[in-house]
Amino acid sequence: MKTNASHQERLIGKDLTKIDTESLVKRKNELTGKRLKKWYLANIVVYRIERKNNKIINKKYCVFWDNLVLIKAKNHFLAYKKAFKYGKNEEDKHNDRNGILVEWKFAGVRDLVEVFGPIDDEYELTYGQGYKKKFSNIKKMIPKEEELGLFQYEKYYKKYKIHNDNYISKNRQRNL
Repeated sequence: MKTNASHQERLIGKDLTKIDTESLVKRKNELTGKRLKKWYLANIVVYRIERKNNKIINKKYCVFWDNLVLIKAKNHFLAYKKAFKYGKNEEDKHNDRNGILVEWKFAGVRDLVEVFGPIDDEYELTYGQGYKKKFSNIKKMIPKEEELGLFQYEKYYKKYKIHNDNYISKNRQRNL
């Protein structure tokens, strides 16, 4: 029986526990024709409508969520379908504790980008690129800390004296 001496020679002295299994699986899939799934980030936008006596009562403000959702799919077409389905699953109707009908509606998939590389702490998942005529215009794009979404969310509830009913969407409930 003929053995592959060069392959055996390469393995001699190596710590077999440090073999990159991800690379081996990827190579096996390439040889067998299996397509690997990729990671994508989808911005899924849903918004809230409040009704009392069948009339919309939140005309002065419109709450929306711009959810950044991690999706695994074989290609960007399937990733979009999965993101769209996720968004539709966010739609819901319920009465809050004040008897107001709260309706969450799916607005759409705002963006879909591919994640390059492994997912880990402080890893750059994706990037955006743009062009400005002046360097100062780039700095103008960056909001102050208190203008970031999370801080605006708190400010919104205080300003309009709205009770956050701590509603957890159906998708989030499944993941708890």
